[in-house]
Amino acid sequence: MSAAGSAGKTAIIGDFVDSGRNGLVSDHYQKLGFTRDGGDKGHTRWRLEIAGFKAPALPFVVKHRPRVIEGGIERQKAGAA
Repeated sequence: MSAAGSAGKTAIIGDFVDSGRNGLVSDHYQKLGFTRDGGDKGHTRWRLEIAGFKAPALPFVVKHRPRVIEGGIERQKAGAA
């Protein structure tokens, strides 16, 4: 979120397309705090505003956060912590 905000983005958009096999995660975006922003049968679009976003407490500890780079996520060298 901080990387998106720093890049001038105002929201994160997510799409769920029902494949017939992914119903288990059909409410994934809603659980993450996104609000429904359209869609039709078999497809929903979700939006999460960056302004005012507060990350929820996680049931695990993040020890390393990959550095976001243009075109993807930087890969760690083998054996690096």
